[in-house]
Amino acid sequence: MTAYLSREPLLFGTAAFHLLLFLLFLCLIPFDSRTILGISPWIKPAKFAVSISIYLATLGVLMPLLPTASAGLELIRWTACTTMLLEMVIISVQSARGVASHFNIATGLDATLFYSMGVLIVLNTLAAFGLLILFLTSQASALPGVLLGIRIGLALFIAGSLQGFMMVSRMAHTVGASDGGAGLPFLNWSTQAGDLRVTHFLFLHAIQVLPLAGWLFRSPAVVWVIALAWSIGGAVLLQLALRGRPLTSGF
Repeated sequence: MTAYLSREPLLFGTAAFHLLLFLLFLCLIPFDSRTILGISPWIKPAKFAVSISIYLATLGVLMPLLPTASAGLELIRWTACTTMLLEMVIISVQSARGVASHFNIATGLDATLFYSMGVLIVLNTLAAFGLLILFLTSQASALPGVLLGIRIGLALFIAGSLQGFMMVSRMAHTVGASDGGAGLPFLNWSTQAGDLRVTHFLFLHAIQVLPLAGWLFRSPAVVWVIALAWSIGGAVLLQLALRGRPLTSGF
């Protein structure tokens, strides 16, 4: 682990900073009685902070598997850290203001911040695509199952990022009801209607699950099976959401 930290101080340092933000936001929740769409204004930044922390730490583990001379690594590293940090700033500012950060174009400032996040996500998605290209073309020092998991995990991560624009096109993540209804604890996925965030979440976190599966099972065949099941499950849950049915309703 020390080797990873020494080689990727930027990624792990930024990940640690977001983990501290996550703890800070959790501490703020009991002391702020305001709500945004029916929940504490600090729940969304807390969710994003922990998710970003895991994402950047994952990159910190994966990127040292590539040759140090791989072209574009520094650009990918800085793009991931900068875009995620700026997105976190925007979400936090909007929460502090007591307004929604996503799908909010009520004022010029709100619209500017919301669409700025869209640009940041595009840039991060391009960085993830560049990393995928490197793992497809470079001699990565990883077990075959791990390498396969990284490649498919990055592909699904990119798909999950692009699926986020489906929500942008609808200016909502809930299907069949307005955003802000009853939801699962902390995650707040709708328990009354369809929620596009479920598949978004699954695909984004394939980047952790599939390489870990490759390391645990040491078998590319097992990784293929898990990846196929993960992809089909995400697609089925997306169709469930588009039909306006909540995750808790079953199939």
